[in-house]
Amino acid sequence: MEDLPLIRHPYENHNDNKRAYVRDAMLGINDGLISTVLLSLGTFASGLSKINLLYTLISGSLAGVISMGCGEYLATKSQQQMIESEIRLEKHHIKYNLPTELKQVEDFLRMDLEITDPTLIQNFIKEMSKNREGLLNFMKKIEFGITDDDYRNPYVAMSISGLFFFIGSFPSLLSFCFPYPINYCMILSLFLNCVSLFCIGVIKALLTKNNACLSGLENIGFAGIGGIISYIVGYSAQLLYR
Repeated sequence: MEDLPLIRHPYENHNDNKRAYVRDAMLGINDGLISTVLLSLGTFASGLSKINLLYTLISGSLAGVISMGCGEYLATKSQQQMIESEIRLEKHHIKYNLPTELKQVEDFLRMDLEITDPTLIQNFIKEMSKNREGLLNFMKKIEFGITDDDYRNPYVAMSISGLFFFIGSFPSLLSFCFPYPINYCMILSLFLNCVSLFCIGVIKALLTKNNACLSGLENIGFAGIGGIISYIVGYSAQLLYR
């Protein structure tokens, strides 16, 4: 039997530092879409007038942008400060506890990488003992699982989260700006949000190389469950305070 020809595939680059901010964008836009449409459903079911519902959505959108942006800034900055603290401690270990650090390197090579050649291991450890900066970068990866590509600027994370939250809230805001009766506006809002949620799920799947249709339906499903709860709460409030 003839050998099968070698199938060659073009090399596909990784996302590099872009992946560090994908979470901020996805979290912001999904939160904006879902929280705003759930707010509109709850207030619609409570019997609020169209203009008051629109004012409520505008206030909710602005509050969400500020809350999402500030929260992401503080979370990202705290994470970076924690990492910097760990790196300072690692530098101290390398300076004053080098044998212990080199033993960790050896254990990683043997147990995690399953390297069994003792000569190769010893040569690598010997090189690391002379290259302190290389050792630090190596330990950052194996102990903390971080690289330079994982760095996230708090201001960039804040801006992305806040901006994408506003983009996510836009379909609901736009729907109630049209000169239609409130019922039609609510239907339009639900339609636009379902389409948007499905599209965001598809984009997420394309980035993560997963099933696009399933990801889109998953987004709609979670929002649908929340929508039912919001409507029930709003309608119950209307009955209670009628």
